[in-house]
Amino acid sequence: MTRRLFVLGLDSLPPYVLYEGHDGGGLRFIRGLVEESARYVLRTCHPPITVPAWMVMFTGRSPGELGLYGFRHRRPGSFESYVVTSQDVREPAIWDDLGRKGLRFGLFGVPPTYPPKPINGFMVTDFNTPGPQRPYTWPPWLREELASAVGDPIFDVVFRTEDRDRARRDLLEMVENHGRVVRYLAERKAWDAFIYVEIGIDRAHHAFWKYFDERHPRHTYHEVYSRAIPEVYRKVDSWLEEMMRGPLKGSIVVIASDHGTKSMHGAGIL
Repeated sequence: MTRRLFVLGLDSLPPYVLYEGHDGGGLRFIRGLVEESARYVLRTCHPPITVPAWMVMFTGRSPGELGLYGFRHRRPGSFESYVVTSQDVREPAIWDDLGRKGLRFGLFGVPPTYPPKPINGFMVTDFNTPGPQRPYTWPPWLREELASAVGDPIFDVVFRTEDRDRARRDLLEMVENHGRVVRYLAERKAWDAFIYVEIGIDRAHHAFWKYFDERHPRHTYHEVYSRAIPEVYRKVDSWLEEMMRGPLKGSIVVIASDHGTKSMHGAGIL
């Protein structure tokens, strides 16, 4: 019997956090998996950011071949910009190529997949989705099913804010929401491969990195904020542990990151 494949994408997780135990205790289960599994440090693309990095991974094409260089592109002949969407991805992804051969894919949160395109399987789109009032699933009727069964997905949170208490609460709520939706899909839908990208890791890094990384030039210890990133890690870690005892039991599990994170020690604007 062919084993199913589950890919957990931890957006912006640096390899050293996982491999060298700099996770604040939040990735206990995943670090255990790493110790008994094959592991590789791979070079990300340039530019090393969420868009285009995930699509580079899943299409096998470079940013130049994809024509994707970031979240925003400039309109030809203008200084106006627009947000990149799935319509800007013109190369086939792995779910397109293998879907034509009969393999069924599940996607959750893979950037950029909004607006949803037809695939052989099912899809919930990424953090650039304007909100649950817009179409965010393939097939289209899955949207109503999810809203009724587990509630609408939380696509993103406000993380560039001075209200860090709210950012922390919203992040933990979003990651829990994602886990609930993905579990529902994994248990009730037919799939051969499932790709789930958790953007909450990236958002936690943006909001709380200076409280977490002792090498940050502005590192500040805070009783609550210094624990925020490990808390988000722990949500994902405990979720995966439960899933591997349940609907993912017997599946091949791949844990991947699109790029890393580090403190900024200076910058220049060209």
